[in-house]
Amino acid sequence: MKRIVFAVLTTLIILTAFSPVLLTYVSPMEDASYNLSIIGEDGQPWQGNKGWTVYTCTEGAVKELTPTGYGAYYGLDYPGQTFYFSRRLTEELDSPTLRIGAANRTFSVFLDDELIYTDCPELDNRIGYLTLPMLEADRFEPLVVSLPAGYAEKTLTIAQSTYAVGSDAPGSDADVFPADITLYCGYAYESGLIAQTARHIIPAALLFSAGVFMLIIFIWNASSGRLDASLPLLAQLSFALMLREIVQAPFFFYYFGVLPIDLTALCLYVSASLLLGLLVCPLSGWLRWTMLTVALLQFGVVCYNTVCEYQGTVHALLCAKATVFALLLAFLLALLAWRRGSAFHRQFCLLVLTGGAIAALFLLLGPRFFPELQRADGAQATALSLLLVLMPLCFVAALIALAVQTVKGLVRRRSETSILLAKEQFARASYDTLRAQTEQTMELRHDMRHHLTVLRALLRKQDYTQAQEYVDGLISQSRSITPVVRCGNQMLDIILNGTLAAALRDKVRVEVVHAAAPASLPLSDPDLASLVMNVMENAVHAACSSPVGERFIRLDIRTKDNFLVFCCCNSAPLSEPAAGSKKSGPLSSHGYGLKIIDRILKQAGGFCRIETGRGQFQLTFGLPLRCPEKTAAHKMQQG
Repeated sequence: MKRIVFAVLTTLIILTAFSPVLLTYVSPMEDASYNLSIIGEDGQPWQGNKGWTVYTCTEGAVKELTPTGYGAYYGLDYPGQTFYFSRRLTEELDSPTLRIGAANRTFSVFLDDELIYTDCPELDNRIGYLTLPMLEADRFEPLVVSLPAGYAEKTLTIAQSTYAVGSDAPGSDADVFPADITLYCGYAYESGLIAQTARHIIPAALLFSAGVFMLIIFIWNASSGRLDASLPLLAQLSFALMLREIVQAPFFFYYFGVLPIDLTALCLYVSASLLLGLLVCPLSGWLRWTMLTVALLQFGVVCYNTVCEYQGTVHALLCAKATVFALLLAFLLALLAWRRGSAFHRQFCLLVLTGGAIAALFLLLGPRFFPELQRADGAQATALSLLLVLMPLCFVAALIALAVQTVKGLVRRRSETSILLAKEQFARASYDTLRAQTEQTMELRHDMRHHLTVLRALLRKQDYTQAQEYVDGLISQSRSITPVVRCGNQMLDIILNGTLAAALRDKVRVEVVHAAAPASLPLSDPDLASLVMNVMENAVHAACSSPVGERFIRLDIRTKDNFLVFCCCNSAPLSEPAAGSKKSGPLSSHGYGLKIIDRILKQAGGFCRIETGRGQFQLTFGLPLRCPEKTAAHKMQQG
């Protein structure tokens, strides 16, 4: 146990130390930027020209344009005339960069009348000599222009094209709107792009790693002769959620364009189908068929909705409602499976209930903590919100529950392997004990004729004293024969004969008062071996603490009142309690081995009692044979 705690603490310390390194680029650098746009942001009133001068210039003749009061200007000499807007740059930034909301307009950018960028290099790019054209379509991205390092206190001038239609009247098509201008730190912008990418790549990589790990465990189990269908299903669920993370990235459409279906929603619904299939695997009977029916119906709805969406018919609420309903129904079936003893569904339901309670607590705090829930309205918002909460919650719960069951399975198989090895060792020891007893018995039988001849001669001489001494010697010699336990239970015989052989090697006298047990007991072989081996090992260890001539172990095994009563008495050093005293009671703090004995007996509905005194230690336990409902206290009251 100490090793496990040490391993867990070491793992947590290492993860705590290195996890921040992985998340370094998730948060962007501090955004140092200045909004220099003349037009106010959405919902904000016009805040003046912000130091800009908007004008036209024709071969040196400058004419300022008139503001409309909402960010536009008028006063062009003719439609399509290029206009200019200038200001002195007093803001200081590292790696200065301009971002211009270009749309379908073309630009030329000057710094102290020196050209630093143009969309039309073929034109005469001088202030007052430009006639910039309009583009046929809007640009997808804003225009980004890097400024030189010594830009501060210089005059920035931007030439912008206009439509070649309309008049110069206020509110007409001749009104011109200077483009949105933002001055920002270049590497801060790049840091934002990196952070945006990391927020999608890191979860996708973790989900991919989880899926690969599940497949490795699946192959490992298959090599051991055990196929677990839940592992590949959980791996596919991880991959589906990974695909959803990749599709949600803003740069996905630059690679694949606009798709005819909503791939983000499809990944979410397919993940729910795989989760329902995962919940089917540990079930049996009518629960399995019911859960499988729910999973197939939900998957059928997903396929139908996908085909309709591809054909241009959209059922906005169908998939979300069907998936949420299927997940809730599956959770109710999982609760029933929990009541029927499914360990996986017990872990799953507990985790979902705990996570659901925490999520509900946060959801109740108000929409201001979850503004994304306000993007849709009505039933669609409710269904999608529930689905976005349920899917990650159920995925994490299923992953943890399956991991716990996998670890328990590995521990159980390792324990069974250890028990088999111990059983083999005890079987060998039992065989050696039986062979030693047979050889000693054969030697005694071989000499029996000689012993009887000597006794007959002593009796004819009427030397009864010497004859009695001779018989006492034969009795002492017969007691030296190695005892072999045959109680009727094969597992008990193997364990007892193995441990008693070890006791004899340590010069511990062994006495078997009675040995009778049923052929089968209400304990698994690992639990029975752990129970009896702890009892016998404690007895041998305590007996070896006594002087050589006083070491003994006495066994009494019998059935009484539907209980197997196992009594083991051994010599013990006269330390606590004092000589001549006697103390008895139920099992308490007598050491780790006896705590294991107490745990196994409590699980089986048995009892245990310890008596100490007069240089001996006696442990008695009772194991119910057909009446496990009898408690230890009830049995001890009868005793």
